[in-house]
Amino acid sequence: MLELLWRHDASGSVSHLAKRARVAFASAYRELKLMEEFGLASVRVEDGREIYSAANEHADAELLRRLVATKPSSAAPDDNASSAVRRRVRALGAPLAVSPEPVHRDEREAALVDAVRLARRDATLARVLPVAIAAQWETLDRGRLKTAAVRACEKHAVGFFLSLTADLLGNPALREWAAGFRDYRVTSLRPFFTLPSARTARDLAERRTPQVARDWGYLMDLNLASFKSAFEKHVP
Repeated sequence: MLELLWRHDASGSVSHLAKRARVAFASAYRELKLMEEFGLASVRVEDGREIYSAANEHADAELLRRLVATKPSSAAPDDNASSAVRRRVRALGAPLAVSPEPVHRDEREAALVDAVRLARRDATLARVLPVAIAAQWETLDRGRLKTAAVRACEKHAVGFFLSLTADLLGNPALREWAAGFRDYRVTSLRPFFTLPSARTARDLAERRTPQVARDWGYLMDLNLASFKSAFEKHVP
């Protein structure tokens, strides 16, 4: 929200800004109300809707803009290629707020690998990706999936998502399948998400990382409950 309002000069209703930030309405509403409380956001009413924007009247407005401008952007990628990946993985079962793009049966493995690669920069996609894997794994071609993962240099990350999905399903067969994707050269913890993050975010990741992610050598600012909530809502 801070980046949208102060870095990109965005303004709009809660639902509009939530959609741009790819976060839940409730999360956007909470953050915007806090920003308003601390004088970081201004609100006006247009056609019965509350419209939020940067509080340009803030005494330190220029300083705030400079600070936000020097922070590496943490926004999820929104280029055409990334949008296409989201539409394809939506067709495979991921609950994303985009229109699905049909995926040929022989291209499902490559589409999932593309989604894993994008998930390294998109926490929202990462959170719901196990839903798509759960919907597809029984009919996937394991060899084709591994080949696509190796070509994309994401074999270990694909294995992690397979293992995470296995834990959410309570499925030992999928867990055994995931083991074949492990890169045993990975011996230390490293951030899963490739976007730059503040020290506080890294400290939070140290506390929130699910054990299955640690087992695969990843730190991430998403706890197991975040994955479970999406999974239990969409997987029978």
